[in-house]
Amino acid sequence: MNLINNLNFKNTIFLYSALMCLFVSSCKRVVKADDEAAVESENIEAVSKAQIQKVMAMKLPLKTVTIDKIYNLTIPQSANFEVSKVEPNDETKIGKIGNIDLTKLAEPYLYVTLNNTFTRHDELYGEYVVIFKENDAKKVSIKDIKESYGDINFVYFEDDNSLVFDQGDSFCTIHFDYDEANKSYIFYRSEISWSKKYPKKQKVDLCLHLLKQAKNLTNHSYTNTQFTSWDDYVQNIPVIETELVKGIFKKLEKELKIFLEEDEKVSPRTPGNYTFVSLYHATKPKELNFYKFIDAVKTNQVGQISGYDFGSEIYSLNREANYQVKQQEGSYLIDFSSKRYGGEIYKSGVTVICPINYKNKSFFIQTADEIPQSDTDIYVKMFSYFSKNYTLDIKSN
Repeated sequence: MNLINNLNFKNTIFLYSALMCLFVSSCKRVVKADDEAAVESENIEAVSKAQIQKVMAMKLPLKTVTIDKIYNLTIPQSANFEVSKVEPNDETKIGKIGNIDLTKLAEPYLYVTLNNTFTRHDELYGEYVVIFKENDAKKVSIKDIKESYGDINFVYFEDDNSLVFDQGDSFCTIHFDYDEANKSYIFYRSEISWSKKYPKKQKVDLCLHLLKQAKNLTNHSYTNTQFTSWDDYVQNIPVIETELVKGIFKKLEKELKIFLEEDEKVSPRTPGNYTFVSLYHATKPKELNFYKFIDAVKTNQVGQISGYDFGSEIYSLNREANYQVKQQEGSYLIDFSSKRYGGEIYKSGVTVICPINYKNKSFFIQTADEIPQSDTDIYVKMFSYFSKNYTLDIKSN
């Protein structure tokens, strides 16, 4: 009996030892795998020269605008801008740029905010340009700008005039040029906030596209280019933007094909709780009323429309407003403006509306509100593709 007990005890010790060895061995493998995954992840997030060159080679439709009747800036065709003149003692805008204290300048500087459909509707990111006088063309340096930001997590790109970095989970793009003719600095900054929960790779990709825009601010010899299709947009704008609208249109696909009943309307919201577009399943009378309105605009007879329910689900009519309409790639672009008694326009914008026929059912997709003319092209291209394919996913040939 003692012999059996001893054997059992030895077997138990052997089994316990074997299990401990196996546990330790497996733990080592897990730790090693985690380390390798971390390194691999860092390699994926790092920006390669090829990636930068790829973004810089992408299409970017541009236009030149004049700021304060002095400065010519080149900005994306899809962008609008607003200019304010800031007194040097105003610390609410910009304090310092590198080692230049803007609050101690001898004269006001210009603060230019840029915006587009993604920054206006979803506040996806913010971007601005500061223009200030300075006789010394070497006064500002990336080294000084970099030091002024203190603790930077990671620098993805840096050259003599540019910086792309993250700080506290906010991703920033910096660029500056010196305008020799006007003895002024043109300083650009954009930021996607830590509060925007998108993959890091998409945020870095966005920063590189914004860097491309910034590097073109003083480019006045650019070649005019246009996006010719939704596929063109997908191939050339930031992934974060195309994924945002595709997420909205995925919801619209289901409503179009399955859920939306006649005379119902849906407006899916973005992660930022904004609406880009609405989809309406039209009744026959309201569909006919919409086309009556279009005909009335074309013949300048909107003021004479009466005696029927126009149907605000498609377009809300204001008989005192001025309208113009044009057709483009299957969409109606309705240009609206309202004037005060003095004749000045106090409200204006464009609504893009596209009819969709799906299985002999009539739908209308439209912008959620009036948009600037600069926004219309991306909606026209999206709506055109969606009306034919019932998805924004690009079909492979």
